[in-house]
Amino acid sequence: MQKILITGSEGFVGKALIPALTSAGYGVVTLDQSDIGDSSYKCDIRDSGLAAIFKKESPDIVIHLAAQIDVMKSIKDPILDLGVNGAGTLNVLQASMAAGVGEFIYINSGGAIYDPSSNLPITESSTIKPLSPYGISKFIGESYVRILCEENGIKWTSLALSNCYGPKSLNQKGVIYEFAKDIAGGKPPVIYGEKLTRDFIFIDDVVHAILLTLGKSDNQRINISSGIQTNILQLFIKMRELMQSDIEPIIKEPRFGEIQQNSLSNLLAKEILGWSPQVGLDEGLIKSLELKK
Repeated sequence: MQKILITGSEGFVGKALIPALTSAGYGVVTLDQSDIGDSSYKCDIRDSGLAAIFKKESPDIVIHLAAQIDVMKSIKDPILDLGVNGAGTLNVLQASMAAGVGEFIYINSGGAIYDPSSNLPITESSTIKPLSPYGISKFIGESYVRILCEENGIKWTSLALSNCYGPKSLNQKGVIYEFAKDIAGGKPPVIYGEKLTRDFIFIDDVVHAILLTLGKSDNQRINISSGIQTNILQLFIKMRELMQSDIEPIIKEPRFGEIQQNSLSNLLAKEILGWSPQVGLDEGLIKSLELKK
């Protein structure tokens, strides 16, 4: 039985991934800084004691989910952002190398690292030009993965996710959750730009992509996305209808550091992994809002 160590196991993706890995026959070791939950180890990825955990467990594969993921927070505190996503990832890598890990899967951002002026949908070969410290730090993390894994003979994959979403009871972050909370509370949500778009991918499809990546890592970045550009204002209108509300949003100017239009090509994922998204946005919203069909 292969053993997989997951960092950031108490996050949204981690909680969804663990039962899928267990069902697939993998041994799973979990690590998170949170006091909440039942992770195997409570540890910040920046801690010096991380290497001892990796050495003790000797995992075959590492799935690195732990990250600072808030774009606006990265602008307010770029040192913290770099510390977690840059130095933290480097610490995980060094622990992995010392423990003899054979495969390393890095969960990247599919929106924040690319040049926002790139033609859509964005491919893996599109220009890298982050607008935010978060985008910079996530690309730095991937760069450490690329260089150090290849130097040490570790197979790696960087899965660049578009906006991952899912059931609001499990995922209490992101625009869909915030819209649902505001609509339910009768509070007008704020949308930063009428032309703001995102590419949404449902959590089940993300988990499936990670499972398909295991054992297939070939030292490259792969976008995991719907390939569809969704206007955020239209998303809100759709959610408002589903929740039977007539509340109106507040439209403000775009925020500094936040990309305005985004969609990612998933053709490489189809070619390399045999993966394609199975849950469309309409179905995904019903599942996310936990509504009956």
